[in-house]
Amino acid sequence: MNYSRKNQTVFGQKPVPNLFEILFDKIESVEEQLCEIISMLSAQPGKHVPVREEKYLFNVEEAAEFLSISKTLIYILKAQNKIAYRKRGRRLYFTRESLIRYIEEEHEFQPEPELTNQEIVKRYLGPRRKKLGL
Repeated sequence: MNYSRKNQTVFGQKPVPNLFEILFDKIESVEEQLCEIISMLSAQPGKHVPVREEKYLFNVEEAAEFLSISKTLIYILKAQNKIAYRKRGRRLYFTRESLIRYIEEEHEFQPEPELTNQEIVKRYLGPRRKKLGL
């Protein structure tokens, strides 16, 4: 049998690299780098990396900003029961899940229908007719 374990050759072919050794070396280097980073961070006790906490409840202004819509539209959607809300006293609160659910359910992409040339002209000229004297 033409098999040499030392050189990792099989039947006269090129040597096969030991993949486990390569992976082990890579893991060791990542561990070393991680230890260096941890030691650098622990050497600076006053400096912490801020962790952004995800907000769970939103008021009307924050919900409008989250959805990129107006506050008026938030009130309309609430009245139509399209967004779940909680009320505490006079204040309204919306959960992150209810806002995301609204985005997923209500705003599925709907392509705009094909317009004829006349419809395009009407859309463009409609609000400008008075200005143009038409």
